[in-house]
This record gives sequence, structure tokens and C-alpha cells, in this order.
Amino acid sequence: MRIFIDDKIPYVKGVFEPYAEVEYLPGGLASPGKLRHADALLIRTRTLCNETSLAQSRVRFIATATIGYDHIDTDYCRQNGIVWKNAAGCNADSVAMYVGCALKHLAQKYSFNLKDKALGIVGLGHVGEKVAAVASQLGCRVLKNDPLRQSAMLEGKTCSNNGLPYTDRAEDYISLDELMARADIISLHPNLHHEAPYASYHLFDEQRLSQMQKHQILINASRGEVVDNEALKKALQHRSIKAAVLDVWENEPQIDQELLRLVDIATPHIAGYA
Repeated sequence: MRIFIDDKIPYVKGVFEPYAEVEYLPGGLASPGKLRHADALLIRTRTLCNETSLAQSRVRFIATATIGYDHIDTDYCRQNGIVWKNAAGCNADSVAMYVGCALKHLAQKYSFNLKDKALGIVGLGHVGEKVAAVASQLGCRVLKNDPLRQSAMLEGKTCSNNGLPYTDRAEDYISLDELMARADIISLHPNLHHEAPYASYHLFDEQRLSQMQKHQILINASRGEVVDNEALKKALQHRSIKAAVLDVWENEPQIDQELLRLVDIATPHIAGYA
């Protein structure tokens, strides 16, 4: 058996060597030619797994050391007998710590008390729940929006797809429009979906960003494509919103340099490493 492993995944060297032939490569260099001779992949988001990269390979198992899995064409995998697994919740504590630190930095910079602020959280999965807990400990009032989760609760489901029991109720959730009207700070934590009814690609596009108020702050530590970066840049340039914190960007690693200079906190997709 031959395993391709992203060389940026920590603590893995030596684990699989007794059982298989292992090759470590940068995730962004995992070309179809490199993957052709692999039986299994241990990757991160830099490695795209789709028909283009896998069609001529013998890959039968993919594990991604990430919560998100939008870099894996799950339909293609299912149709071709390729098993895949993600690491749900693996970095939830780290991302929550990142958001908590960002909140404290913003409070200090703009001279406000977090106990006077409402934090609106969009997406209450593993990460969103942890962020809610941290924000509550810091004194924020927490507003929740997650239509997929709320819908599941209304259908009578008592636990998530990962088997974790829900600890809140459907009535604890509000619409995105209401959240945007009431929140002082909005923190984004949805998975990236391109298709309705729960599409999150450019969830915060030009129209949505135009609904934000001048005192509001936007935090994105989910997926870069959840926010239209060009529209966000314009909002910051026109001072339509107070500030933004970005750990994720569209077109990583080729990010918008103008946007980089406009945000209050800019980090290179490292919130999960805190």
C-alpha cells in the first residue's frame, strides 16, 4: 500500500511507515501524476480531490485532517467507491480561542465592553458551539443562526449528523436578517455549500454586506468563499461597516492585498492551529 500525506500535517511522521510505503509532499503540489500511484491520501484543504485529480489513480481512501471537506468531490467519490472521512470538530477549540482573542483585541482597540455587545453566530456546528461558549464567558449576548440545524430540530431530530446531542432548542435560533439587525459583531462559521437550500457560498455578498450597519464588525474564520471579498473590500473602503477580522480568504494563497491592508486582524488560515 502507498499513502500520500500532506507534509504540513504535524505528528504523523513514523505512524504509517511500519504498514505502508509513505510519501510526504506539499498539499498544493499533489498533481494527478503524483496521486496516480497512491492507494490512500491523508490531506488538508490544499489538495483537491475530484475527477481531474483522481480519475487515473488507484486511490480508495481519503482522510482530510480538516473539519471542512469542500475540497473533496464527495459525489465523485461515492460513485467510484472511494471512501472519505473528515475530522469533524478537530480544531473547534482552537478556532473558538482565536475568535475570543479577536473579540478582546477589538474591545480594547475600540474601547467597548464585551458585556454590552451582542455576538451573532452564523453556523452552530462544532466550531460555532465552542465560539458561543467562549463569547458567553466573555459576557457577550449570543444570537444564533443556523437554518439547517433549526430545521432538523423542528423535524424532531435530537442529535447532529455526527451523533452529538443538541443542547439547545429550535426557538433559540433567529433568521439571518434578524441577527444582522440585532448583532454588534457577526462571526461566520458555516460549512461551505454551493447549492440551495443551505448555500453558504458568498452568503455575505454585496447585498448582504449592504445590510450591515456602520457600528458592526464582521469576523470570518470559516471558509474564505463565504464572504465576497471584493464586496467586503468596498464596504471597508466606504466605511459602511466598522471593521473586519479575516483568517480565511478567497483564492488562497493569492489573496487580495488591498483587502489585507483594510482589515483589523489578518491571519493566513491559522485559527485552527491556535
